[in-house]
Amino acid sequence: MLNAALKGAGLAYPSQQAVALYLGNRELVQVRMPETPPHEDLCLYYSGRRHVPAKLREFMIFACCSGIMIV
Repeated sequence: MLNAALKGAGLAYPSQQAVALYLGNRELVQVRMPETPPHEDLCLYYSGRRHVPAKLREFMIFACCSGIMIV
């Protein structure tokens, strides 16, 4: 998505952290529609099977302690 936006193919909705360098270099410009709320949280979504693998479960515990929203 970000690569497509850098090539001028359209809009992207990445995190501020992912595009900070490109915004600073003016390779990208920020466009915000009036109805688009600011989104500052990082989210983790796992659409896998019923049982979460142990490594992913540990990461989710780490993420929760770091303030990342688990959906």
